[in-house]
Amino acid sequence: MVPFKNFFKLIRSNNLIIAFLVILETAFLLEVPFSSQLVLCILIILSFMAFGYIMNDIIDYETDIINHKKRPLCKGVLSEKFCYFSAFIFLFIGLFSLIFVNLDSQKVVLYCLMPLLFSYNFL
Repeated sequence: MVPFKNFFKLIRSNNLIIAFLVILETAFLLEVPFSSQLVLCILIILSFMAFGYIMNDIIDYETDIINHKKRPLCKGVLSEKFCYFSAFIFLFIGLFSLIFVNLDSQKVVLYCLMPLLFSYNFL
């Protein structure tokens, strides 16, 4: 069993908590009522963020070792296989959740945000 502490470091849970609070604050300022759509928005954003963080750790593995970063993958406490599996799960959750939002939101995520996420990680 993977220690939760290392998993939370992998997905950078502190950043996800900040993003969660920003989404709630934005909803409050825009006077958006708490609804299933807001929950879906939170789920989609946090899932794609976690996916991006995991992929960044996998792709930057060699650089992080050279720079002595203390990421769970570099320390060897999490396997690369587990990281890929976790990334796939978060990507699946995010893409599956998109089914339940409107078409304009799907377009923004698929045609703007996902290409930016992939270009950040792979270029």
